Amino acid sequence: MSRAKQSRRADGEEKRPARRPSGTSLDRKIREQEKELSTLNESRRRKRAAAKDVYNAIGFDAMYRDGICQVEEGLFSQTIAFEDISYQSAREENQQAIFSAYCQLFDYFGAESCVQLSVVNTPIPASEIGRKMFFPTDDADTEEYAREYNRILNDKMREGVSNLVRERYLTFATGAKDVDAAVPKLARMRTDAIQTLNKIRSGARVLDGEERLRAINSVLRPGKPFTFSWDQLGPKSGLRTKDFVCPTSLDFKPEGLGTCYLSEGAWCQVLAFTRFGSELTDRCLADVIDLPMPLNVTLHIQAMDKAKAVAFVKKRLAWMDKEIIDEQMSAVKKGYDFQILPSELKYSKEEAEDLLDHLQNKNQRLFVYTGLVFTWAETRKELDDQVLQIVSTGRRNSIEIGTLDYRQRQGMNSVLPLGHNHVEVSRMMTTAQVAIQMPFATQELAQEGAATTARTSRAATSCCATASTSRAPWGSWRASREAASRSASSARSRTPSWPIPRTRSSSLTRPASTALSSPATAASRYASRPTRART
Repeated sequence: MSRAKQSRRADGEEKRPARRPSGTSLDRKIREQEKELSTLNESRRRKRAAAKDVYNAIGFDAMYRDGICQVEEGLFSQTIAFEDISYQSAREENQQAIFSAYCQLFDYFGAESCVQLSVVNTPIPASEIGRKMFFPTDDADTEEYAREYNRILNDKMREGVSNLVRERYLTFATGAKDVDAAVPKLARMRTDAIQTLNKIRSGARVLDGEERLRAINSVLRPGKPFTFSWDQLGPKSGLRTKDFVCPTSLDFKPEGLGTCYLSEGAWCQVLAFTRFGSELTDRCLADVIDLPMPLNVTLHIQAMDKAKAVAFVKKRLAWMDKEIIDEQMSAVKKGYDFQILPSELKYSKEEAEDLLDHLQNKNQRLFVYTGLVFTWAETRKELDDQVLQIVSTGRRNSIEIGTLDYRQRQGMNSVLPLGHNHVEVSRMMTTAQVAIQMPFATQELAQEGAATTARTSRAATSCCATASTSRAPWGSWRASREAASRSASSARSRTPSWPIPRTRSSSLTRPASTALSSPATAASRYASRPTRART
C-alpha cells in the first residue's frame, strides 16, 4: 500500500464506493429468483429421470380435492377446461377479434408462471360404438322414429364420426412456499383466464381433484377404467391420490426400442414439434387435432421477461453482425465482392431485425415454446400407422414432427396436465406465432333431449339440438308455438318431439358471434393476419 493511500486512510479522506441505486438491487433480486426457479426445475427433472420405481417416476406429488396439484416441492398448478367455439366457420372480422382476445390470454401470464395447453381426444369405448341410445324408445307413439334416429347416429359412429370425446385444458403453474401461499396466486390466474375465454364465448370451468386425476389416468393408463373415491384415502389405508393413477408397470425400452414405451400392455409414444416452416396458418394445429385417433396435443409456453427478451435478440443480432464482418473480410482478401453474403445469413439477419421490431414497437412478447403429441394403440403396428398419419399431417402444415429417442419418460411427464415441462426441446416464438396455433374448430352441439340431427360440413361431426333451447329466432318461435299448442289441447295425442327422417337435411349452424373489437384494432396490435403468422 502506498504512503499517500495510507495517509488518506489515516485522515479519513479515502473515498468509499458509491452506493448502488435501489433499482439495481431489485433487479438483482428478480434475477436471483428466476435463476433459483430454473435451478430447482432442473434438479426436479433430473430427480424424476433417475427414479427407479413407477411411483417416483410420475411427475407430481399430491392432488388436493379442490383441484390444486403439488407438482413438486414449491411448485403448484391448477387446470381449467374450456369449450370449443365456431372459429373456422366465423367471418373474418370475428376471427380477428377471437385472435386478438386469444393473444391477450398468453400475454397475461408472466415469467414467474408456466402455461400448458392440452387438447385430448379420448375414444368412446368399443362396447358403446353402434349401441348407444340417443333417444328413448319407451313411448309407443314415437318408438318408430326413435329407433330410426338411433340407427342413423350409430351408423355414423361406426364410420368414425363423433366417436371421440375431445377435451381442452389450460394448466398454469406457479411457485410458492406451500399450498396456502399458492391458492391466491392460482385464483388470480384462474379468474383472469376464465374472463378472457368468456370474451370469445368459450365456456370455462375449473377441474376438481377427481377430474384432474381422471385426465392424468387417461395418459398413464390409456384405455383402462378409472376408479377413485376420496373416502379411500387416509392413514388407515395408506393410500394417496397418486396410487390410483400409477400403472402397474412402465417399460421405456420395449423390445430394445427407445422411441416408444409400454404402459400396462398399451403401446405409447410421445412426439415433438422440431421445426416449423416460414409461415403458419390457423389450421396447422386443428388438422392434427382432427385426426380420428386417441391423441394428446400439448403446448408448453413459458413467457420471457420483456427486457430479457429484447437483450436476447440484440445479442443474436450482434453475433450475426460479427459473422457478416468476417464474411466481408474474407471476401475482400480473396478478391470477391464483399456485398455478396450467404443467403442463409442474410435471411437470418432480416428475421432477427423483424423480431426485434415486433418486440419493441408492436407489443409482442417472446415465449419459450415446446410442442408435444402423445398417442397410443393396442399393438405396435397400429401405433406406427398412427405416428405416420401424425407426421404426414404435420408436414402438410409446415410442421416437422420428430421422435423423442430415449426421452419417452420425460415426454410422458410433460404431456400430463400438470404445467411442468421435462423435455428440453424448445424454440422461441412471439405472441402471434403461439396464438396462431388455434385449438378451436367448430362447436359441437349435443343438447340433452335433442329433437334435430345434422352433420357439420367443416368438422364432419354429428350435431344434436332441440328447438326449445336454441339461440336462433326460429327456435324460440317454434318453442312458443309448441307450448301454446300443448296448453290449448291437453287431451290431444302427443306428437313426436322430432321430425320425420328425410333424405335431405339442412346443416345446423350456430349464428356467428359478434366482433369483440374492431378489425382495425386487432390489425394494429398484431401486424400479421390472424390466419397466418411468420416463424
